[in-house]
This record gives sequence, structure tokens and C-alpha cells, in this order.
Amino acid sequence: MAAIPEVPHTIEWQDKQSLAAQDPDEVEKVTRTCIEDGYFQLHLNGIDRRGMLEDRKDVLRLMHRFFEALLAAKNEYGLTDSHLGYEPVGNRTGAFGAGTKDGYEMLKVSRDETQQGSPRVPSPIKNSPDLHMLARAIGSCNTVTKVILSALFTGMDLAGAERFEKSDRNDRPSTTTLSMMH
Repeated sequence: MAAIPEVPHTIEWQDKQSLAAQDPDEVEKVTRTCIEDGYFQLHLNGIDRRGMLEDRKDVLRLMHRFFEALLAAKNEYGLTDSHLGYEPVGNRTGAFGAGTKDGYEMLKVSRDETQQGSPRVPSPIKNSPDLHMLARAIGSCNTVTKVILSALFTGMDLAGAERFEKSDRNDRPSTTTLSMMH
């Protein structure tokens, strides 16, 4: 019988003792955990988890609708670059060695495309509440990611131009993408 892996450390997101508030104890805990264990579990306490969970459910419903469509309809939103579009099954190398192909299809929707109402957003979601929901879901993930990275940079004593926040600003073009796989 294989050994059961240890449960990852949990980083609590609480009012004043949180990564978002750059609490020194929490920053030290997440930095140490990444260095020593390489992973952690994040509890999103103290934020609008209900909204994030509802958006997650809505994203899953949207994925099911999109992936159930005929291949010709999905291909209308073909891969336009590495972070935007539809990629059918078999476009990537598979997990079982040379000559094998992947077994999944993927839809990538970028943050910028949802915010701009771009013509490159699939027509079934372009003029619907789905577009706003995707923008919220991507925004929530972006916020959580930036909080974690900011804490890690603080924990590594990086300052000035070395910090992530100096180069990835919300008012600039981004390749931040929600990748949905089936």
C-alpha cells in the first residue's frame, strides 16, 4: 500500500492575520512552507467566498455548454495565440511518451478579452451574463494570485523593481488566462 501524503500546510486568510494584510507571521509561514514543502492549501476566509463559489459553479456550467457543442462551433473560436482560444484534443504531447497525444480539449479566455468585450470571445458568451461572470472569476483568481506572490516577495525580502507588483499591473495588457479543460 502506498504511503498517504501528509496534508499540506494551511494558510489562513483572516482579518488582520492574513496574507492580504501582509501579516509578518502569515508571510513567514507561507514562505517557509513553499521552501520546505513546495505547496500549501489556501483557505479563503474573510473574503466573499460565496461569490467565488457561485462563479466557480457558473464557470463549470459554461464549460459544459461550450464543450458539448459540435466541433465546428468550437473551432470558430480557434487558438489565436498561446493564451486565447479553443484547442481540440490531441494538440499537445501526451503523458505516455514520444508519439502520444493529449486526451483533453481546452478553452482559454483571457482577462483582457473579457474586459474589452473583444470579438475574439466566443459568440455564445459574448453578449451574455457569462462574459461578466468570467471577468469576475478571472479577477478573483488574479487577486488571490497577486496576494500570494506579494507575500512571497515580502518573505524573500525583495523590494523595488524586483517585486512582482511593479511589473504586473491591472491597467496594462496581460496574458492572465482562465484555462478550462475537458
